[in-house]
Amino acid sequence: MAGKGLITKKIGCTSIWDGDKALMVTVLQNHDNVVLDQKTEADNGYTAVKVGYQKPKSEKKFVKKPVRGYYEKRNLPVHLHMMEFRDLEAEVGSSLSVTQFEEGEKITVRGRSRGLGFAGVVKRHGFRGGEAAHGAMMHRRSGSLGCRLTPGHVIKGKKMAGRMGFDNITVKNLKIIRIDEEQGLLLVAGAIPGPKGGLVVVTGK
Repeated sequence: MAGKGLITKKIGCTSIWDGDKALMVTVLQNHDNVVLDQKTEADNGYTAVKVGYQKPKSEKKFVKKPVRGYYEKRNLPVHLHMMEFRDLEAEVGSSLSVTQFEEGEKITVRGRSRGLGFAGVVKRHGFRGGEAAHGAMMHRRSGSLGCRLTPGHVIKGKKMAGRMGFDNITVKNLKIIRIDEEQGLLLVAGAIPGPKGGLVVVTGK
């Protein structure tokens, strides 16, 4: 079974009419997916293509010198992101488009959730918090974290305050409702992780 893959940008959400029903869809836009390298069964032991995405405003400012050398060796324009897609075949220098997918097809998407910064245990883990009385002083604190005796340190995996969001999330079996080949758009039913403008990787089911 031939693989499918595309790096897209999340435009946002909207609703479209499907008969007499309004469907909520997430709009993904594809542009500038350039094939950088082709892996073959004979040379590499598997079949895949390496894809570059998104040209930088300034190559020297945003792309490191060894990475720029990778592109210069292949006489291809420099891109900010590189990713490999298994079981996909395409000529080096060609572009991938939304035409590899079909309307009604089920796909898998991967993205990074919105970063919410440093969060306490009430927001991050749903702790109920302490008493709300004035003298309690434990309104939204986490409480005791460990013991001085055994094991003598905070147990690994303890639910504590910390960074919330910005996690890699995979969502499977999302349905493509509509494809706009001219503008390179995929309209996918349901919600997709990440903020507007975030990168979303689309692969076959």
